[in-house]
Amino acid sequence: MANKAYNQALAIGTRVGDFEIKSILGIGGFGITYKAWDHVLHCHVAVKEFMPVEFVYRDQNKLDVTAKSEASDKEYQYGLSNFLDEARTLARFNEPNIVRVRRHMEANNTAYLVMDYEDGDSLSNFLIKKKKPLTEEQVRAIIIPILDSLRAVHAKDFLHRDIKPGNIYLRKNGSPVLIDFGSARQALGEHSKTITGIISPGYAPFEQYSPHSKQGPWTDLYAIGATMYRCITNTGKSTVKPSESIARIDAIQSGSPDPMKAAVEVGKGKYSKPFLQVIDWMLAVYAKDRPQSVKEVLDRLVDNKPALSDDVTRKVKRPANKSGSGAKFAIIGIAGLALVIGLAVGGWFLFGGSGDPRITSMLKKANKDFNAGRITSPSGKNALQRYRQILAFEPDNTSAKDGIKKIIAYYITKSGKALEKNLPTRAVSYIRKASGIDPDNIDIAGARKKIGDYYINKARKAVNNKSVNAAKAYVRAASKYLPDGSSSIKDIKKAIARIRSSSSSSSSYSSSPSGSNQYNRAMQAYNSRNFDLALKLLRPLAVRGNARAQNKVGDIYYAGHGRTRKNYAQALKWYRKAAIQGNHYAQFSLGIIYELGRGTTRNSREAEKWFLRSANQGNQYAQTALGIMYQRRKEYKTALRWYVKAAKQKNKTAYYKIGLFYEKGYGLTVNRNKAISWYRFSAKRGYQKARDALRRLGAL
Repeated sequence: MANKAYNQALAIGTRVGDFEIKSILGIGGFGITYKAWDHVLHCHVAVKEFMPVEFVYRDQNKLDVTAKSEASDKEYQYGLSNFLDEARTLARFNEPNIVRVRRHMEANNTAYLVMDYEDGDSLSNFLIKKKKPLTEEQVRAIIIPILDSLRAVHAKDFLHRDIKPGNIYLRKNGSPVLIDFGSARQALGEHSKTITGIISPGYAPFEQYSPHSKQGPWTDLYAIGATMYRCITNTGKSTVKPSESIARIDAIQSGSPDPMKAAVEVGKGKYSKPFLQVIDWMLAVYAKDRPQSVKEVLDRLVDNKPALSDDVTRKVKRPANKSGSGAKFAIIGIAGLALVIGLAVGGWFLFGGSGDPRITSMLKKANKDFNAGRITSPSGKNALQRYRQILAFEPDNTSAKDGIKKIIAYYITKSGKALEKNLPTRAVSYIRKASGIDPDNIDIAGARKKIGDYYINKARKAVNNKSVNAAKAYVRAASKYLPDGSSSIKDIKKAIARIRSSSSSSSSYSSSPSGSNQYNRAMQAYNSRNFDLALKLLRPLAVRGNARAQNKVGDIYYAGHGRTRKNYAQALKWYRKAAIQGNHYAQFSLGIIYELGRGTTRNSREAEKWFLRSANQGNQYAQTALGIMYQRRKEYKTALRWYVKAAKQKNKTAYYKIGLFYEKGYGLTVNRNKAISWYRFSAKRGYQKARDALRRLGAL
């Protein structure tokens, strides 16, 4: 399959839209992923081409793909439709731990996804290169975040079912992520009956080999245990992996010793005993002898408590003949299992696996990516993408669905931890990531309420300190996450009104962090271009938490007003302080700093995040900036939505942009008259580009 797919790949140097193919990153039976150069943004991207070689081919020296037959064309068109649906879904994501899909496009009789290109490596490759066991601290740093992501998924009766070192991706900063969406590939597989799930030997517990055995959190925990076992017994050889559960169950049933030595034996003297006991507990052959929830494991790993006694953790019992566990299937024995695995109907194995070596290879790569922590990147080698590709072939595939829900749970957990660390912006970003994957996930509503409650508590403290502006900012933030008519919000608004009423003389209020009198004097100096006096008056207020003062101090440092030299780092510092309090001017300015890379590394994701915060508060300049960002990515409908919002505030740039969309047909039907109308709105407000456009159209 790989050789055939390579023959179908686009030649190096080929241009697809704005993207020039530089190399091949990955190939599967469903598509080809390329490393490409974006000639507009001048950066590397990952471009995934929909190329199911089962149904289509590309002639040499041609770009277009062609269906192999009329029947193949029907399957291909079905898959292509799902691929595009997937692209539209992925494009909604804008999170650091999910691959960022910048755009999708149709060309060459197929379709393409354009994603961020990210570097990193799998845990599997890391182990091969290290050639020795990981330390306990290293294993904990990798596994505990993964378990965090599993907890919420399991709470909703969903599983991952394919955890192993190859499917944990380690970014360059060391953070572990689970990888690869793929709904389009799964839908096509189900429709065409060509592809299904594949079990990972050594990491899959015995119940996964039987369609009749009940699976649950204990199924994933076996794989986690096997992954940890691999980490503590690592020699660097890629072929070395934990003993297969089939061999273990066969040995036990025949009265032979378990072929997998206990972790408490192989790791004795190198790792803490409670740590090793937890691994053995998860690796119990029979499901009923394992921990039944992630919480049980985390409670012991985090606190380093013993799991159970050595006798219990390695206890071997003959399986009871009960439905709902791996035991029922175990009585078939290995010979019976081999018969079940060997039988196939129409290319589908009765136990749910696939005999297609192409798919086996593809899933092995997916599993390796997942265990290496590549959750959303790089393109073609990440958990989120592969999960979706699997779902494209088989929409009801539980493992892929569980994987996606596990990612959502991971972000929800991270959001809660960010709030505990007093990092609300980060908490919100995690929830946005989760919402981008599945906005209907019921757990997200609870997480949003926690954020709202966090801001309410901050608002109460601000009220107690008589900091009216800060309290108002926190209330605005809380209102985004709490239901309309929230009693908490009403109570704080009443408290703010009482503070204002009791401060009619302004004497006490002027000495508070809000310091309205001092702020007014500072602004008089600022508007009179006496920036040195303005900074002298503003700085004390800024230090005490006045968001308006912090924003203005940022402005002075950013522009280098008066005798103050330009200092982007200082501007960034003060803008951030004000932005966190909800000041939309500072949020917009912070977005500009990140977009231009002034005083910090250029970071379009951070820029977009702050533009969104500001725009959602009605800042027309942030709304226009977002429109420009999305237009640059050719996400025209989203761009237009922001331009319209800004145009309602009579923003001349937004007027011009809407006219341009009508003229060029960007997400709209070309309409010369409407283009001229919008250009005139902009030109009346002095926008030169609009006048040039009218002149170009002969309408000036």
